[in-house]
Amino acid sequence: MVNYKQLIQDLSGMCYYHPQVNSFGFGSLDQLTMDIETKVEPKYTRVYAIPGDVSLQQNIIQYNLSIVICDRVEDDNSNQRDVMSDTLEIAKDLFTIYYRSYTKEQGAFTLDYDPLWGPSVSPFLERFETILGGWTLNLVIEQPFDYNRCDLPEQPFTNKTWSELAELWNEVGEDWNKI
Repeated sequence: MVNYKQLIQDLSGMCYYHPQVNSFGFGSLDQLTMDIETKVEPKYTRVYAIPGDVSLQQNIIQYNLSIVICDRVEDDNSNQRDVMSDTLEIAKDLFTIYYRSYTKEQGAFTLDYDPLWGPSVSPFLERFETILGGWTLNLVIEQPFDYNRCDLPEQPFTNKTWSELAELWNEVGEDWNKI
């Protein structure tokens, strides 16, 4: 099973190898147009992942991601059709890579991820520091989730009852080592 960090790293790798994508980012929407490390506007076409809810279900974990694919639109909107067309193609490419990359040469993402069919892809045209247009791919990815107690990183239980432990917790606060 792949963890959340690997999920984002794999998406970043898909974007790195896509010939039309010039930058990748991850975080909240307000950071879309500003690289938090370099403090400069990123290169476009940009793919930006916004984390959503994670759902723990019986034997399945679901990751929800809003993946924004955007490019700069000229002030006179002369390239808006091209931007909308190109960024939609990239959204389709990313979904296809998750769904149909079986071999190691293709990334083998299909072995680790199972995207749900029918993701919504919503268009947008927004003014940030510049006018951006594109699409948001709302992707839900499922993975097997084995909620096996044997794998938990926990200390052995004491002979205390839950009410005794709660009482101790109230006495020591967050310093569990005192218990």
